[in-house]
Amino acid sequence: MLGYLGGGVAAYDEASRITLLNPAFETLIGCAPGSVRPGMSHREVLTMQVERGEFDNTDAALAVAEKMERDRSQRSVRVRERPNGTVLRFESHPMPDGGFTVEVNDITALKRAEDEARRRAALLDGVLEALPHGVVVFGPDRRTVMANRAYRRLLGESAVRIGESLAEVAERRVAAGEFSRDTAAQLMARHLGPAERAGEPIRRVRPDGTAVVTRAGRLPDGGHIAVVTDITALH
Repeated sequence: MLGYLGGGVAAYDEASRITLLNPAFETLIGCAPGSVRPGMSHREVLTMQVERGEFDNTDAALAVAEKMERDRSQRSVRVRERPNGTVLRFESHPMPDGGFTVEVNDITALKRAEDEARRRAALLDGVLEALPHGVVVFGPDRRTVMANRAYRRLLGESAVRIGESLAEVAERRVAAGEFSRDTAAQLMARHLGPAERAGEPIRRVRPDGTAVVTRAGRLPDGGHIAVVTDITALH
């Protein structure tokens, strides 16, 4: 059963010596098949990895060993990238007899996907902040999840607050004199009504004389986006 596992597993006794391991454990940590054997200490295994070039900093590797041996009564998780680019996740669990187990899993694909997602999110954030148009996003619950710099600049005190519902935004703007009741009802109907009407532009002149046009669009998750453009010069 251990031989068929894709992840690596090793059990250590209270003296931090291996009592059991599977073939995947050796492969994942960069050791030659058959080189890691029961009876070897955790430090000996780590030293073997250092000799095979798995760690750039020997002192750091030994410091990890000391910490792990000292804290083996506590569950711990760490992630390390091997020299070949493989990203491993190590999880240590204490055992009732005073020893501990170590699970090793290859999370390279997951790590790469997370890195790409972060890159795309950062790119999107950069694009939204650079746009001259105000953008606000509402989640499926009709509460605001983000608003870009241009939106906050265009609407000032009337800009949304993160977590605020669409109804609360409309009511607050009515109270501040930003909206009339009719305008608020019109915008609510446009945002919450049929999808084909969401993109129809609504033009209005704000109390400070700024003229804006607002368009809305539905998002795949059930939320929606509103885009506000300053058309004062055109008006």
